[in-house]
Amino acid sequence: LTLVSHHTPARGDASAVVALGTIYLPLAGVIDLAEEARRIEKELGKLRRDHQIVVQKLQSENFLKRAPADLVAQERTRQEELAEKIVHLEKRLAEVR
Repeated sequence: LTLVSHHTPARGDASAVVALGTIYLPLAGVIDLAEEARRIEKELGKLRRDHQIVVQKLQSENFLKRAPADLVAQERTRQEELAEKIVHLEKRLAEVR
């Protein structure tokens, strides 16, 4: 473990923000970065499709009028969670490219 005040992450470094700063974990040579990028792209595609379905459902006047309030709230929560996962994976994809 090395603590530094400034670090320029290399291609493929994983990162996580913690209370004391940012942790970088070099992954080049440990994992196949091209394969990891393909895996992330596949997962992003699925999340984006799921997100679009939820958005369309929440834009439907019919759904909003007929669905119980707790179901509408559940779908709104799901929309937010999917959006957060998409942002996270987009950042991860940028890290491995």
